[in-house]
Amino acid sequence: GSKIDSLAFLPIQSLSIAVTSFVGQNIGAKRLDRARQGIRVTVAAAVVWSLFCLLIIPFGPQLIAIFSDTPAVMTTGGRYLLCVMPFYIPFSVMFSLNNAMRGAGDSMFALIDVILSMILVRVPVVYLLANRFGPGYMFLGIGIGWSVGCLLSVLYYFSGRWRRRKSLAE
Repeated sequence: GSKIDSLAFLPIQSLSIAVTSFVGQNIGAKRLDRARQGIRVTVAAAVVWSLFCLLIIPFGPQLIAIFSDTPAVMTTGGRYLLCVMPFYIPFSVMFSLNNAMRGAGDSMFALIDVILSMILVRVPVVYLLANRFGPGYMFLGIGIGWSVGCLLSVLYYFSGRWRRRKSLAE
């Protein structure tokens, strides 16, 4: 399941890396309007890709069979994809915005967001879900962590604090 997940993640990663440079260059050129436009386009493209990735869910076991034909692996991998893929929308928004903020010179927020969402939220939630509902539900902790990170990223983006960082070009 994580191999399929990794393949689905590649376009989001590519878009996010591109927006880092794009935002940095435009802030350096004092074109904040173009930086914001690039961020919007990147987030929109990442969300569209995430919606496309939802098509993976019904074909999860067949896709996993490419890597392993063991029934338990196919079942667990399919459950993993079912739990993770619906959360690709908040994940793609979080990842795109965090990289845009890195490009704007505000890498500290992105670091804090990742630590909070992927370690301080995800890890306890995974343990809680696995302990309370069984191991098959622990995969939902990944999406819950991404959702928290997305919320923080969106709030921070709209606060505008990332725009007030001094560019190295100044």
